[in-house]
Amino acid sequence: MDVIITSQELNSLRFYQGDLLHYITTTEAESIKYNSPFYKTKGAYHILNLLLYPGMDNEITRICHENKKIPIHLLENMSELIAIYGDIFTVMCKYQRMNRRKGSIHAFRKDRMQSMAMVDNHATFAFTSCSLKDKVEDYFLKKDGLLLLEYEIADSIPYVVMNDVLIDNPYQYQEEILLPPFTAFTVSELKFTEKELNYKDVNKEPPKGKYLLSPTHMLIQDASNDSAREVQNMDLLNICDKEQIDRAVRVLKGLAEGVVIEESEVSSYCDWKKEVQKTVRTIMRKSYFLFNEDV
Repeated sequence: MDVIITSQELNSLRFYQGDLLHYITTTEAESIKYNSPFYKTKGAYHILNLLLYPGMDNEITRICHENKKIPIHLLENMSELIAIYGDIFTVMCKYQRMNRRKGSIHAFRKDRMQSMAMVDNHATFAFTSCSLKDKVEDYFLKKDGLLLLEYEIADSIPYVVMNDVLIDNPYQYQEEILLPPFTAFTVSELKFTEKELNYKDVNKEPPKGKYLLSPTHMLIQDASNDSAREVQNMDLLNICDKEQIDRAVRVLKGLAEGVVIEESEVSSYCDWKKEVQKTVRTIMRKSYFLFNEDV
């Protein structure tokens, strides 16, 4: 199978990363699309990731504790966000196909303690960024409780080394690797180095945990067998329903503004997120087996 990463897939990856100046456009329609307010929005990865986490803990951590600026308005174009999820994972599957049998790589991440839920779950919830270098820039330490993670990633797992596919991205110094959602892993506890004990989080506290995560397989085999057409016609109708999106916007804006949110609103929002996650898993399953059918 010939594997070519399309310009649309690369543009979706740039959107996630925040490189809004290097979109590839070859037609007037593409130029209009990628110069729209939607595709010129910074911080899209916040929305793309928090929708994949269970419950409300991730929203509370990002918005209330870390004061992150969440581009809530992106929710008003959920069909485009769903397409972006699919594009990014397809890039990972194609990258894996092109780099099969090259062995494992080791990576590092400075995470928030809220991600212990992910560690305890033995699987990623959302897209997970890590680095080929053990970076200590202050930005990556500004977390609410600091969790140090290392990854041993086998070539049997879809992922993408950003600098390999986004040659001219402005974040090359980060040496970023992106792992997909719903990736199972084994966990081993590690000891802190003396240098790591001097790291400080947003509360001026040292790290609280350090683990080695070794991805083993994708947790998408039990996703729905719906065809792409069925996903579009059934699941997307609910996900893109204006009432559902308006509720999601109210909940996130309420958190940002310190407004008390009704429990029924929170419950409905979390149920809606489950539908988003189900749809993303189904789309991922289709791409995964397309590029791994002969493995």
